[in-house]
Amino acid sequence: MNNKGIPCCFYPATIVLVDDDKYFVKNLRLAVKRTFPCIDFQDPQEALRFILSKQPDPFTNHCLVQAEEFDADKRSIKVNISDIHKEIFNPKRHQELAIVVVDYQMPNMNGVEFCKQLAGRPHIKKIMLTGEADHTLAVTAFNDGVIDKFIRKDEAVNINDLVCQAVKQMELEYFLNLSAPIMNSLQEHSGKLPTALTDLMLSSWFYEFLQAQNFTEFYLLETQTNFLLLDKSGRVGWLAIKDAKEMQELGKLAARLYAEEPSDEGRANLEKVESKHYLPLFYTEQDSQDSLDDWTLYLHRCNELKTEQNTYYWAFVEGLANYQLDTDKIQFLNSCSVA
Repeated sequence: MNNKGIPCCFYPATIVLVDDDKYFVKNLRLAVKRTFPCIDFQDPQEALRFILSKQPDPFTNHCLVQAEEFDADKRSIKVNISDIHKEIFNPKRHQELAIVVVDYQMPNMNGVEFCKQLAGRPHIKKIMLTGEADHTLAVTAFNDGVIDKFIRKDEAVNINDLVCQAVKQMELEYFLNLSAPIMNSLQEHSGKLPTALTDLMLSSWFYEFLQAQNFTEFYLLETQTNFLLLDKSGRVGWLAIKDAKEMQELGKLAARLYAEEPSDEGRANLEKVESKHYLPLFYTEQDSQDSLDDWTLYLHRCNELKTEQNTYYWAFVEGLANYQLDTDKIQFLNSCSVA
């Protein structure tokens, strides 16, 4: 996977497969649906009707607010960070259309013509499958921005594997693109983005961690660079990542809270934070303003990770712990239907 950073959330969204070869598209669907929800069509017109009938409702609709400015020519985007992870309660999130994989050679409508019909859905990523004779047309379509990627069937040893790899990369880019206005807003209001979201060595480690732990979804929490993680079947995890400066700021906050309300337990928690062997995993910003005694609920053993850009400290907690989520209201991927 080509690494371009960490979006503010990621969940498997629906892939649309379009190929008039019945056996090819059904076989491809079996490969893709191991990771992503998908639906296949043999008729490009039917596929277009399905796609265009779906009203786009990306997660950004639920956490971005356009604010009016005094200057009518200027508007700013405000982000409700605390709303991002609430997307887990959206039962239709996995039905959002993220990628189309379409064959070039089809009766009545070729792949380029098909993708041009989707110009009004710029967030949908388009992958076209071609043969040797279609290569020049595919390059032109890519250069013109009609498609985002093309794969030559005739050069593929295992076309299903190549498509699955491309789909994984395109889904990440889909969420990175959607996250861009959120990242811009965060940078505008705080002066800079948390380095954990932009450090490519750190994000490579992040994706490897998710794969090793079998998590398929992640959501940035209100306490930046803390993530809520979900797998396909109902498992919940929490991951906190702090850089050296953020750990220093946490130490200052703990020292201030201890000075305001000294106690033996508070002193023990302060020493844990200052040692950098523990870090707090807060669910909300308000949690961090609790008495230092209450930090006992949030402190977890952490590990150190060095990259060329920074030193990070991370802690992983599995299960609900002290973070109350109504998991009965979460629709996990394995219970998702595409319609």
